[in-house]
Amino acid sequence: MRTPYETLKETALFSGLSWEQCRNVVDRSTMRKLHGGPLMIDSGAVGDDSMWVILEGSVDIVVAEATVATYGAGEYVGELAVLSETPVARSDDVGVREEAVALEITRDDLEVLISEEPKIARAMLGELARRLRKTTNLLAAAESEATPHLDHLGPIEYPPSSP
Repeated sequence: MRTPYETLKETALFSGLSWEQCRNVVDRSTMRKLHGGPLMIDSGAVGDDSMWVILEGSVDIVVAEATVATYGAGEYVGELAVLSETPVARSDDVGVREEAVALEITRDDLEVLISEEPKIARAMLGELARRLRKTTNLLAAAESEATPHLDHLGPIEYPPSSP
């Protein structure tokens, strides 16, 4: 079994940090044991300003009652809540699949960590950009499948030419 430090070091957000810096993140965080069934994050909830790094087990990301992803050890959820300056409604439900262990990092703790180690902010921005690109690509693919193809009509002139 990996230590919390090892798992944290393997996450995209914290992989560039030294062992000492990872230890600082773990020491500032709260380790939580989560049991299967209840929601860890409830979509629409406002005021919860924590992100979670999964250390053991897995969680499901649920949108409109459909599981769209499953995250396991070394992955994280809730980063948008800690990066927003004002409380925002959570966008997805996150449910614990079975039993899981996660580090809870609050907005206040993250602000202190970023002020001490700016690499965390750069890593978060890079990872958020990667996730945004992935989401954009998925949306574009879904849109192109849903849009009827009109290639058989030929080029469309705009503005139309007068007869």
